[in-house]
Amino acid sequence: MANILFEPGSPSFMDLIGNGKIHVVPRYQRDYSWNYEEWDDLWNDIEGIKTEKIHYMGYVVLQKTDDPLKFLVIDGQQRITTLSILALGVIKVLEDWVEQGVDAANNKRRIAILSDKFIGFTPAASLMPVSKLHLNRNNDGFYKSYLIRRRKPTAIGKLKPSEKKMWRAFEFFCDKLKKRFDDDKDGATLSDFLETTISMNLVFTSITVGNDLNAYKVFETLNARGVKLSTGDLIKNYLFAEVAKTSEHDLDEAERQWQRINDILQQIELPVFLRHYWNSAHTLERKNTLYKALNSEVRGAAAVFNLLGDMDKLALVYTALDKPSDTLWSKEQAVLIEELSLVSRTQPFPLLLAAYKHIKPLDEAEFTKIIRDLVVVSFRYNTVSGLNPNTQEEAYNKTAIGISKGTYKTARDVFNGYTKELYVADEKFENDFTYMTMNTTRNKTLARYLLCKMERQLSAIPVDWNDSKVTIEHILPENPNSEWEKWFDAEQQNESIYRIGNLTLLETGKNKDCGNKLFAEKKDIYATSQYLLTKNKTCFNEWKPEVLLRRQQGMASLAKTVWKVQY
Repeated sequence: MANILFEPGSPSFMDLIGNGKIHVVPRYQRDYSWNYEEWDDLWNDIEGIKTEKIHYMGYVVLQKTDDPLKFLVIDGQQRITTLSILALGVIKVLEDWVEQGVDAANNKRRIAILSDKFIGFTPAASLMPVSKLHLNRNNDGFYKSYLIRRRKPTAIGKLKPSEKKMWRAFEFFCDKLKKRFDDDKDGATLSDFLETTISMNLVFTSITVGNDLNAYKVFETLNARGVKLSTGDLIKNYLFAEVAKTSEHDLDEAERQWQRINDILQQIELPVFLRHYWNSAHTLERKNTLYKALNSEVRGAAAVFNLLGDMDKLALVYTALDKPSDTLWSKEQAVLIEELSLVSRTQPFPLLLAAYKHIKPLDEAEFTKIIRDLVVVSFRYNTVSGLNPNTQEEAYNKTAIGISKGTYKTARDVFNGYTKELYVADEKFENDFTYMTMNTTRNKTLARYLLCKMERQLSAIPVDWNDSKVTIEHILPENPNSEWEKWFDAEQQNESIYRIGNLTLLETGKNKDCGNKLFAEKKDIYATSQYLLTKNKTCFNEWKPEVLLRRQQGMASLAKTVWKVQY
């Protein structure tokens, strides 16, 4: 891996920040985010050094600059910032002791030495103080104006959330240090705690890269090893750096758009949305290739703002793809979106984004048909046949590109774009359905959906699978008594309880009446049900494995007419 250096051994915190090194958090890295839990974990880890002698702090990823002593912090800023705040806490405690007259002369000298080592230094040439750590543009001013000067803000409640966290971290460590060292007030012991215990016994694995693309390669490698790194921050930094090349004044607008997109997405990770958005109009990119694609194709401020503007518009659509109640959908579309969420994962999302952008404005009915077709295809492909999701993603991506280019303009065009790879043929679908099982404990809603859709095909009456009055009846009960062994032995019971053919619909009261009764008693209750799937499709003299199979074969034949694309 060119231009990437894994430093030999395990550098300590002092090795990282010593020898005149300066660490710069890129202006657009995320703000300081650690809370009490992380501060407390760090403090407990430090306390544990008494017995463990050393504590491993994980990876830090640094990027070279033109200045051999200046490095960008690509990953590790939360840990480095917190250790700097802890060092400032040590200095603050020494200052308090000086005010109290405790070994004032020596402690003043210690403050100067520790400040020079851990906070900032004065080069002999310029004689101008230089901070060892520069934070992002939202946090650097507070860090230098308040924390480095140990100056309490006048209105803590009015601070930005990240500034408030930084100040609370400072107070947390000051409190911990005072509780540990205030009894003796020994400046030498406290200084040694910072110079030795913290700076020499906290060790890292340091990775230095030559450019941001190599940084992403490191992220990719470490993520594969289970080390979670902030790939979204790296993408953000690249896009903002492209804006900065043209105009510093545009950065505020870029950040506002980025934040608005995050606000819309809420709990959805932005890189996940960005990948699906990208794949709605470009050649398929996986998570580990997305950054390289952006780096290659999005160049300059205009391209970045085009990207952010389009993402801003489609973020609302993306969040609605998992919310049937969203006002973006018509009544019919809302039902279909709910069905799609039951029978698929996120593979169709890029296609739906492309269709929403390019087809829906021209023909609402065609867009609705596209969702309906995706429900059918997903039910056949995912729910019943359980085929490879990667093939789905590739086929949907090719079709989404066709929509974005204007090649596919109707629902039929879109279906034809992916049908060869994804539409499971009737023969295979019917065979897979015939032997299908569904655990109703884990998949109750999906099972009710399946049965209700078939009931609608039989009776032409819509049945709401979310209606609590509609229940799933297990003809062979989930907990059969010993009398059932006459028809199903123990092995057959395990194989049969969750077979689709063993499931039917029943009204709540009638379900309770059935309980664990034998089939001879149940069938009289079934005959009174309003559901044709139960009333007409359980007319057997007895219930045994071969009869269950026959019923499920009939259900499979019915299912291929329920979930069928009509082209």
